[in-house]
Amino acid sequence: MNLLKNLFGSKSNPITAQKKPPSGKFVSAYRFPDRMVVHSRARLPGWTLVACEPYLTLPRDAVAEDVGRAVLTALAGYRAEMSEPFESKQVTAAFVRGVGAKSHKQLQERSISCSIVEREGQLEFQPNHNGGTSGDTKGFQPISGAQFSLAADSAPAEIGNALTRCFALCTTIYEHT
Repeated sequence: MNLLKNLFGSKSNPITAQKKPPSGKFVSAYRFPDRMVVHSRARLPGWTLVACEPYLTLPRDAVAEDVGRAVLTALAGYRAEMSEPFESKQVTAAFVRGVGAKSHKQLQERSISCSIVEREGQLEFQPNHNGGTSGDTKGFQPISGAQFSLAADSAPAEIGNALTRCFALCTTIYEHT
């Protein structure tokens, strides 16, 4: 099950769905061998989430307070509604550039990923499994039972430590991390 299905259900066409979209502000974070990148998300009218600015790059060994500030900045950059039309190829290219990868394949092969949602006064951290670039389990998939929360008004250092903990819970088919 992919991340979007996990967040929004398995409706075959979310644009025609009648229910309200899930509340919250959505952010993604990636850890590479040499850096981490935190970026915001935007919701399309059909509830699909896409990557958007800001893309914040930090050294892999950045201090927790700086990591927490990056998460808070990305949350502040969340766009509850991004109008269509948009060009999927352009959004994907901007995302790949934003995280500093040469291709989506390189992103997948060299990183692990966490999702962060702010809702109802909490920051929900979701570690993901990196299933690689092909097959039934390809992509970043949420790890069942690994999600944890922190108060949204926590200090930046606490938020940064939570993201570090979240990355430690991630798994991957690759040996780099």
